[in-house]
Amino acid sequence: MERMRFRKGRHAAASGWRRRPNNRRREHLERLGRAVEARSRYECRVVERRGVPVLHVEGGDALEVLCDYRDGRWWFVWADGREIASVADFYGAVRVICGVRA
Repeated sequence: MERMRFRKGRHAAASGWRRRPNNRRREHLERLGRAVEARSRYECRVVERRGVPVLHVEGGDALEVLCDYRDGRWWFVWADGREIASVADFYGAVRVICGVRA
């Protein structure tokens, strides 16, 4: 009688564990979310919208912030595409978001 052989790939896929890819957008948005939460009473979380990470800011009205690569630099932008600040001006972005929420 022959033993059954199990393929690692089949069982690994069923386990539900997947390594999250290195994603600069997600890293920038998670950092921004932590800073906004530390400086305000708002709650932030990174969610996926059509496969793109989006920072969802809640505290009354909901805001969404994206991270976009434009002209060779990373930018924080509103969901409608308007620029907030460059990722290099991180604290400027935090001030703008907290100011809009005030």
